[in-house]
Amino acid sequence: MVRKINQYLLTHYPLLWNTRIVWVMAINLLIHLLFFVSGFGSVSVDKFKDYNDVWEVGGGKLFTFSILCSLLVIIVWLIFYLRNNAFKSFYRLSRWYLVKEFLIILLVMFTSITYYSSFHYGVRTKARSITGQAAYIEEVNTINSALAYIPLSNDTYFVLNSCEEKKTRANNPLAQEFISSNTPYDSLVARSLKRPDAFSYRHYCNLFQESYGRSGIITEEEVSRINNRWILTGKRDSIRLLLQSFFRICEKYSIPYELSIDSLTGFVFADPYHGISTIIPNDEYYHDRYSMRVRNTRFLETYPLKTALSFIEECLPDDGSFVIDTEAFLVVGYTALSLSILLLAYRRFSRKVFLISIVGTIVWAILIGLMSAGSGSSDTFSVLCILLCLVFLVIGISVGSYSAKTTSGIMLNWHFYLAPYLLLFVLMLINSSYDRKASLYSGPDWQERFAAAYPFGHWVSENMEMLIFLNLLFAVLYTAFLMNRFGKKWQEMPEE
Repeated sequence: MVRKINQYLLTHYPLLWNTRIVWVMAINLLIHLLFFVSGFGSVSVDKFKDYNDVWEVGGGKLFTFSILCSLLVIIVWLIFYLRNNAFKSFYRLSRWYLVKEFLIILLVMFTSITYYSSFHYGVRTKARSITGQAAYIEEVNTINSALAYIPLSNDTYFVLNSCEEKKTRANNPLAQEFISSNTPYDSLVARSLKRPDAFSYRHYCNLFQESYGRSGIITEEEVSRINNRWILTGKRDSIRLLLQSFFRICEKYSIPYELSIDSLTGFVFADPYHGISTIIPNDEYYHDRYSMRVRNTRFLETYPLKTALSFIEECLPDDGSFVIDTEAFLVVGYTALSLSILLLAYRRFSRKVFLISIVGTIVWAILIGLMSAGSGSSDTFSVLCILLCLVFLVIGISVGSYSAKTTSGIMLNWHFYLAPYLLLFVLMLINSSYDRKASLYSGPDWQERFAAAYPFGHWVSENMEMLIFLNLLFAVLYTAFLMNRFGKKWQEMPEE
């Protein structure tokens, strides 16, 4: 079966046969599927509280195993792929043969170094299957509302931290955003502490879990409004039902707690001012004066609850996760492109040129690093790389007329090693200059005035990610067409 497929590809699609793209893509698809299944099965609802983010699932062992799998696949693929080189054997090739070959190399590299991403996608898929977008919003709203009746700290119930007081201070830019009862006793805090309702359930105005950019999450003002309405009208049953829902969420994610719904409800109406009489510890155990570990009679582990919610939020799709995924794609894309350029340099030029270019790259990279560190300027590295990239191209093209074949090949290789990052260095210079000029502006509306004074720099700063993505596409096309073209001309040059 395998022999028949290879014979058919050799006869009808020699490029696919030579690159072994059919087999390597089938293997990569299988490995990606195995990583996805492994990621899907590696998490369960009771484990959400154990991870701060998706990248912690699997840990360093996952990346090590993924790298080893990538090396194994790429090495085995190279053993078969490097056996034949139609270009160096001067076979008659179709017009777009070399371009297609490079794109196939890029595809193989990209799919062979991203196994770990399939694992994390499996983790996200499992988390979304347990707690979807709508369920997460409902649970966050329940938690934010229910914690108004579980006093974890005096400060959140202090009268100066009520929603009304926060609005008052918001109009004064010099006022504190948060006032604690432990702050120095100025006249305002001292007077407030003397009030019989200084610490009251009615002053609660806080969100345990804030989800920026995700619609449907109630605000702290809404929490305060519902809380006060239930307290003033004596809605004990509503508070009990809310706490029941909250504890079901805790049990779902295996959050340790030891609390009584009746006791919590009774605390709210213990006195006419609805004052705070009991603070709930947020740890299961504490150490007494003899350093003995003692279990609290009442407690709620808030850290694992926070961790579980943060883990779910990262797994759910939103604008923030899109940005993270885009950044990861760009990193992998540039890595795959660099590896593909190295392989293409080996395929298009002689081994002598390739080895000297690799050693030379290490040498001038060290020199650039030393010069950049000694200059004391953050722009030196970018300027030197831009100049070298252009100088390498000019020398690589010009020396060809003098038949300096080895020198020409080395220079061209060095140019294409730097070419994908040429625009990135330019963007770094523009952004650096923009940041330096921004430090000269001040005032309440300095950002608007600065953006109007430097519209191009502002546009570059705001669209940096899009420009980096477009540069990646341009670098792929530039390499596919020009590196193959220069490689073809280099092969036709006379020997030195």
